[in-house]
Amino acid sequence: MNAQGGSGTGYGTSFVAFPNDITLADGTTTDCGQHYTVVSGDSCVSVLAQANTPFNLVMAANPSITSAAACDGELKVGVTYCIYPMSGFNATDINGNLTISTNGLCGNGTTCLGSSFGDCCSISGYCGSTADYCTAGLCDSSYGRCVSGNPISLDGLCASRSSTNATCVGSQFGSCCSLDGYCGETSDYCTYKSCQSAFGNCEEAPPVSSDGLCGVLSSVNATCAGSSFGDCCSINGYCGSTSDYCAYNSCQAAFGTCELAMLDLPSVRMACVEQCLLLMQFVRLALSGTAVQLMLLWKH
Repeated sequence: MNAQGGSGTGYGTSFVAFPNDITLADGTTTDCGQHYTVVSGDSCVSVLAQANTPFNLVMAANPSITSAAACDGELKVGVTYCIYPMSGFNATDINGNLTISTNGLCGNGTTCLGSSFGDCCSISGYCGSTADYCTAGLCDSSYGRCVSGNPISLDGLCASRSSTNATCVGSQFGSCCSLDGYCGETSDYCTYKSCQSAFGNCEEAPPVSSDGLCGVLSSVNATCAGSSFGDCCSINGYCGSTSDYCAYNSCQAAFGTCELAMLDLPSVRMACVEQCLLLMQFVRLALSGTAVQLMLLWKH
């Protein structure tokens, strides 16, 4: 190993620029006194034994290396790493330890992880817990947590309703994504029947009844959906499949399936006819100026 710029005790003694034609490991600091490009057959032990650099400091300078146990698998052949970071590259001590933020600021040796302001460090150098601080591209993973995958919702929209397929986890609108694509925290957004688990938190589905009991009558608030007793949960707390269990006015929709309410169409038609006739009389009397009859009809 070419120990250019390295002291052999942890930090570099003089800055060495990285060549333009190298592939730098993700997140590796460029404020470095010695760099090394991995070749086939290298291991963490073989590389670091020669460098005599504390492993915690190596991880701090190369965030893509996450632990000693995973190091060999994380070293990539042909990729360049910083072996001797310059002192002050992130203001860590010799063991690579970061100071937890006490004022909401992060970077330069201060991390948001464990702070009272939020675990994410924005690229502007502030701690927080919302999308402005935690979304990939807006956060600094060297000094806090970043949310990978779907971006955090900035407008309260989630899943397919969001132009970015945003998630509600970490958003200021609530951590649950409703079936309609909105973030929130109430049962309209969070129950297992009304939320999208791929884009937010969802309450766990109740267990399927094993004894024919459901809802509050069940010790585990079981559902009848999928049970051997029937898919409907009566208002009395029993599973079944007849109208006594499934009719819209005698079942619990939260713990099983229910039949849809049926309109009494003949009654609806008759009420409509009566109202229409009354309206026609009202208009005719109004046009004829018959005030007394109009008042009597209005009172009727």
